[in-house]
Amino acid sequence: MMPGRHFVLLCLPLLAQPVTAEMYTWTDDQGITHFSDTAPSRHETKAVTLKAPSVIPMAGNIRQSEKVRGIYRQIRQNRERDKSTRDSVPDKSKLKAQKQCDKLERRLDKIQSQLRAGYANDRGNSLRRQRRELSQQHSWQCVLG
Repeated sequence: MMPGRHFVLLCLPLLAQPVTAEMYTWTDDQGITHFSDTAPSRHETKAVTLKAPSVIPMAGNIRQSEKVRGIYRQIRQNRERDKSTRDSVPDKSKLKAQKQCDKLERRLDKIQSQLRAGYANDRGNSLRRQRRELSQQHSWQCVLG
C-alpha cells in the first residue's frame, strides 16, 4: 500500500460520525402543526427533543418461542401416551375434543410464526393477547380436561 492510502483509511471512520439535526415544531394560522429541521422565520417555534429508539432483541422472542414449542411437544407426547393406555375404541366426544385440541394447536403455531416473522407494536400486542387466550383455552380443554 502507498502511504497516502493509510491516511485515507484512518480518516474514513471520522466521516461516519452520526449527524444530529435539531427539529422544530410550530402551529400555523390554520391550526395545523408542522415539524421540520429548519425553523420558519414568521412563526414561533419550539425545539423538539427526539428520544433514542427502543430496540427489542429478536433473540429473546426466539428463545421464548422455542420454550413454548418444547412445552407443546411435551404435552403432545403426554397426550399420546395417555391415549395408548385408554380404550382402543374412542367415542365421538373424544374424537371431537381431539379435533378441537388439534385446531387450537394449529392456531397457536400460526400465531407463533407470525410473532417470529416480525410485527408492529400494536399488531404484536394483539398477537400476544390472542396467544395468551388460546393457550389458556388449550390448557383447560386439552391438558387439564
